[in-house]
Amino acid sequence: MPNPPLTNVEGSRETRPHLGPPPIKDLGRILLWGLLSLYSFTAATACTLDLISPSSQPPTVWDPTRNTHPNAGEFQELLDRYTKRGLPGVVFLARAPQGLWNGAAGFAKIEAAVPMTPSHRHHSASVTKMYTAAAVMLLIEDGLLELDALISVYLPEEVWGPIPNGSKVTVRDLLNHRSGIPDFGGDLSFELDFLNDPLGDYPEGKILSYLHGQSAWCEPGEICFYSNANYFLLALILDEVTAGNHSDLFTRRIFRPLGLDETYYKSEEGYPRPRGLVSSYQDFEGNGRLMNVSDLTIHSA
Repeated sequence: MPNPPLTNVEGSRETRPHLGPPPIKDLGRILLWGLLSLYSFTAATACTLDLISPSSQPPTVWDPTRNTHPNAGEFQELLDRYTKRGLPGVVFLARAPQGLWNGAAGFAKIEAAVPMTPSHRHHSASVTKMYTAAAVMLLIEDGLLELDALISVYLPEEVWGPIPNGSKVTVRDLLNHRSGIPDFGGDLSFELDFLNDPLGDYPEGKILSYLHGQSAWCEPGEICFYSNANYFLLALILDEVTAGNHSDLFTRRIFRPLGLDETYYKSEEGYPRPRGLVSSYQDFEGNGRLMNVSDLTIHSA
């Protein structure tokens, strides 16, 4: 199946100079892995690239008079420097004894020349792992999970059995990225499947299948290696233990009690396109030209 007709920024209402290649050599692969993070706060089921985000400005606006940090000029200069080097847009918050500063640079949507503001909404990507870990610890406090219990206590054998180290890994190993379980994002079959069909369906069983037949990176507990598989499995454990969906657990036990009214993860009104969500861009073809991949990001998250 051919790749979807992603919109090339060049030739649109882009008002900035042509953007050169990203400064990170392997940015394309890094973004590819991140696009399929099942714990992103912006997952969706749409299968067309309508490129409508952001649909409007954020509902709230940051008051610049609240910025009191003496290094405000240096902070803004830093953001401007990186947008000139190729970042579509960036937001930065500094809170220190010297004062507060919240600023932005670049665009929230390049084609429409929508300026980035401190109030825009952004995809959380793997920051969601922090919420997953917090939810795990809450269930440990509830007595429903044990840190040093094997994952086989909570997951059916068809899940952990074919996974390298599956019979030896504990909940603690997953939390600490010390399971030795490889990252499905680094599997060639996964990369080819995603590139050939980026708007395809990737259910839990298919994601797990990319781990089957692989070798463990190390014995559990030996070395810390970042692997998305660790938190994928933790989410499955949360689902099994609560007999529900971890998204509801996040909402009920974390977002609402903490007043995180502008955080969205499947169970919140406005998901997956909250008002003021920024567009996503990627050098998808590796030629230094940014493409708007907003719907691809949302669908694959």
